[in-house]
Amino acid sequence: MKAAAQGMGQRAGAAAFSEPDFPTAHYRLVGEQHYSVTFDILDVGDVRESSAEEAVDADFVIELSPDKWRQMLDDICTNGRAGRDWTLNTLDMIDDEPIHKNLRQDGLAADKFHRYGPTLQRFIDNSCQLETVFSGEGVTA
Repeated sequence: MKAAAQGMGQRAGAAAFSEPDFPTAHYRLVGEQHYSVTFDILDVGDVRESSAEEAVDADFVIELSPDKWRQMLDDICTNGRAGRDWTLNTLDMIDDEPIHKNLRQDGLAADKFHRYGPTLQRFIDNSCQLETVFSGEGVTA
């Protein structure tokens, strides 16, 4: 996922809003690895593997099970972008618990998930332009 996020960051600028205060998002595959993605206006400033402890400093954390990540990415690769049922916004609202949160319970920081939602979605949608390798498997996308 790290290489994919870095590659997507190079393309994300075209879709990004010109906002001065882009968030740091922490993506977590539940039960597996953690990744920190720092958005820097029209680019991705940093992508790195991180830890659960570091997630506290992120503006928001997006948590999906590996199966949900896979299903979302499969839908994106099939359709060229996330279908109605697989957008970050839909996934955030459909379950009992939202997929995003701020671990410090800072509502203003957590709100960046919604404020930059279209840019985040475009970032994820661009993932199918890169090879995707799931743990224990070969290249799938």
